[in-house]
Amino acid sequence: MNKQCSLTILLFFFLIIHSGFTKAQNHSSKSTEFYLGFMENLDLSMNGPPTFSIVLSSDSVTNGSIIIPGTGYIQSFSVGASTSTEIFLPDAIYYPIGDESYSNTGIKVVADHPISLYAFHNRAYFSEATLVLPSNELGTDYIIVAHDDDGVQGGSSELVIEGTADSTEVEITPSVFTLSARPPGIPFVISLNEGQLFQLQAYGDLTGTQISTSDQSKKIAVFSGIRWGEIWGAISNCSATSHTYDQNYPVDTWGDEYILVPFSGQGGDPFRVIASVDQTEVYFDGVLKATLNSGEHFEQVLTATTYFTSSNPVAVVQFSKGGTCSASGNGDPSMVILAPLSFTEMKSIFKSVNTFSTPLHFVNIVCTNDAASSMTLDGTNISSAFNSVAFNSAYSFAKISLLEGSHILQSDRGFQAIGYGFGFYNAYSFNTGFGEPNIVGINNPSSVAPTFGIFPNPMKDECYFRFQNISQFRNNELQLRIYSIQGELLRNENVNVNVLSLLLKRKELKAGVYFCELFSGKQLLATKKLIVE
Repeated sequence: MNKQCSLTILLFFFLIIHSGFTKAQNHSSKSTEFYLGFMENLDLSMNGPPTFSIVLSSDSVTNGSIIIPGTGYIQSFSVGASTSTEIFLPDAIYYPIGDESYSNTGIKVVADHPISLYAFHNRAYFSEATLVLPSNELGTDYIIVAHDDDGVQGGSSELVIEGTADSTEVEITPSVFTLSARPPGIPFVISLNEGQLFQLQAYGDLTGTQISTSDQSKKIAVFSGIRWGEIWGAISNCSATSHTYDQNYPVDTWGDEYILVPFSGQGGDPFRVIASVDQTEVYFDGVLKATLNSGEHFEQVLTATTYFTSSNPVAVVQFSKGGTCSASGNGDPSMVILAPLSFTEMKSIFKSVNTFSTPLHFVNIVCTNDAASSMTLDGTNISSAFNSVAFNSAYSFAKISLLEGSHILQSDRGFQAIGYGFGFYNAYSFNTGFGEPNIVGINNPSSVAPTFGIFPNPMKDECYFRFQNISQFRNNELQLRIYSIQGELLRNENVNVNVLSLLLKRKELKAGVYFCELFSGKQLLATKKLIVE
């Protein structure tokens, strides 16, 4: 290549873990207070009346109440230790009907000990589920993760917002033209009281819609999906339709590293990535797939477990396709928003629920290799079920078939898990929960340590340093230092934990051997050798 100098990266590196670090923010799906909102599903005249239930679990005997603040309804509950309890709500319609409609059926759950909470919306051939975030994990800024009906059924993309305090002002900026003729890009404001729901619908895709509250003390819960429709119907001829529904994570909890595991036996699933800021690069197994601006998305069907990274925080959602185009012939559209890889749990108590026609139950698990070695399901070690993630061999994954009922996943290291079920034209999926993010340090040697890769671009005579597992740090807490082989410090750059990449021009270094080291203060985290030819 004429007048081009290549950058050759030696694939030799090592990690050194020193004393513990303090992360900027903790996250857990266990708490004593939750807000839950359901979305419109199909038509009330079709497939029989809907039923609604919540599944509660706790490490200890727990008592609490299910409250509908807008109507005065209260129902007491009790949960046994280390088990799941499903509680059915009285027959009623717990969602708004139509676009820009309000409902006073938002639900509040309070408990005297921390619990995990899942919600099931059961309808003949139209079931779905979601993990419910505790109130302390809610936020004031959201970018919506949804989908449209890409078939011919005419179902609407939709979202529901629930207030957690009276007189909450919410600004909504639709990404597409809504059913009530709201134009895209033009914000409008609504007001919600505690437990009040507001529903927005569009024939287009509401993904990228922005929602915010000006009062940081008044958080909101946001849910999204499709009222009823197809997923990849126009592409794969998936004529079967269903309701999809999941709770959205606030933008400040999005991440830059995920592992994407397709559902068992379905022949591949669509995965969608939504950017939080402009110029976000999206990588599947190290291959650049898209560069997205804020609110834009990229979607691809994956048939194999994939290691995902991005240059800025993103949301990632996994969909299942209709049963008519799945390899097993079972299932239907569902959606589950994935948690960033740093969000892990050491014990998950959950229930595989046989909603209408979902007799096949599974759990997908992602964890580090040492976590896999100690993983148990209902008291039985399942380490032999794990396989290595091809592009990141520090991690393993498993797909486990389950019986209906309560289950306990446990490891002495952190893991992630997705519960799901399939049947004849029906499906559900949900995140089983998360605890604390990984902390790198001598007191937690199982954590995935910060590291970086070096990616040359000889066409432009440059390379990028791309950082991984650094979300627990604050800006300017990390430095990348480049030394000559004689030990001279040539460059000392602060690492922005929200950007995750650093550009190096060829002209900045002469031909030779260099050592690149990632530091936090005086503590060395990772090092690699760089050869410039």
